Amino acid sequence: MESKIIKKSFFRDFFGESELIFLMLGVTLGSILVFAIPPGAAYDEDQHLMRLWEISALRFVPNTALGHNFPYPATLYFMARSEESTSEAWAKYRGVNLDGMDYIYGPLMTRSVYSPLLLLPQSMVMRYLGRARMSPVLIVFYGCRLANLLSYICLSWLAIHIIPFGKQILTAAALTPIALFQAATVNADAISNGIGILFIAVCLSLSKRIWIGWQQWITLTLMFLLLFAAKPNLFPLAILPLILFKPSGFKSQHGYFILLVTCLTVAVLEGLGWILLAVSSYPSPSFGCGKETGIWQQVNYILTDPWPMIHALSKDIWIHGWFYLKGWIASYSRPILPAVYWAYGVAFVSAFIVDTKSAELSMRTRLGLIVASFASFLATSILLYLTCSPIASKVVNGVQGRYFVGILPAVALSALGILQPKISKLPFWFFAVPLSCSILLFLTIVVKL
Repeated sequence: MESKIIKKSFFRDFFGESELIFLMLGVTLGSILVFAIPPGAAYDEDQHLMRLWEISALRFVPNTALGHNFPYPATLYFMARSEESTSEAWAKYRGVNLDGMDYIYGPLMTRSVYSPLLLLPQSMVMRYLGRARMSPVLIVFYGCRLANLLSYICLSWLAIHIIPFGKQILTAAALTPIALFQAATVNADAISNGIGILFIAVCLSLSKRIWIGWQQWITLTLMFLLLFAAKPNLFPLAILPLILFKPSGFKSQHGYFILLVTCLTVAVLEGLGWILLAVSSYPSPSFGCGKETGIWQQVNYILTDPWPMIHALSKDIWIHGWFYLKGWIASYSRPILPAVYWAYGVAFVSAFIVDTKSAELSMRTRLGLIVASFASFLATSILLYLTCSPIASKVVNGVQGRYFVGILPAVALSALGILQPKISKLPFWFFAVPLSCSILLFLTIVVKL
């Protein structure tokens, strides 16, 4: 009898209502998306597949193998660039092994130049199912997608489990249709988003402690290592713990200073180091964004006259902020049904209402969440101004709402306790049903059976 009570308590501790809802919806709807989204219908999936093939050969620096007489499976090349429906792709490539259409030795090049950590689970599938066994191409392809989905689900579930408040809000933020779409396809975004969400949750969890000791310092160091392996637009989230924790809250006299030095060291060695390596590994300084763009030329111009960039950034936020918010929920190359946004809006408001464990947030916590998220938003726009906008451009090119999946949860969490209605706990389906409807409606737009 006692063992049953212990098991029930263990299950309840690790799988609360929010965690279970996230797992049920994430695994079920995410798996549907994995197999229903046509090959080639995702964002830059062809670029990421080439990078996976490089990493699976233990060539971790991008473009050091591709284009240098490095054989790339023609099946992956053509399948990822096709505009075929899901059923047509299955009929065409069913039973075809990864090397069934020979290899391409030409001058290939990938724009996927992110840290190998963001593609590691998918690369392992590519290495052991693809490169080692030459399994059927569809098995390798969908195996990579499933690895990405499970990685995102694990990171986000851990964040929901760890965070001391706002579990329902974080569940809704981690299950936007576009977040699940990215998790269900081959890319570097899903794990990067999961790292951003987990970093926010860990910082908020540690902020509830009276003292920050060496164990917590080690935890934060590991989180810095993860964060600076993510996409660069998430780097400013590192500000969050520096705002949340007071110097007097550390057991060690110089604990805060050591944390600051650790953050800066990891930022320079891992974050900036990889950016410089990635930029040097791509032959074109424009990263495929056009002849009139270039990182170093843009930087030189900004140093001489920063006002065009400042004007472009401020105007971009004012004019396109609403479209970025909609893109954070759902975006695609085809028009999105308004019902997708309405259904998700109902789910998000319901999550905001039913979040009964929203403790009073201090002004310091709210400030940290807002400052860190705004800094990350600004970093996203600046990076795209440097890489994808013409020299001295008056507009910022390339910003999309899906880039903020790992950032906007901080904004939502900062609003807890403000204008939050005092309503008794609603049944979970009041939140889960409209969220499922939003994702399924989005599925009808992106899928061609």
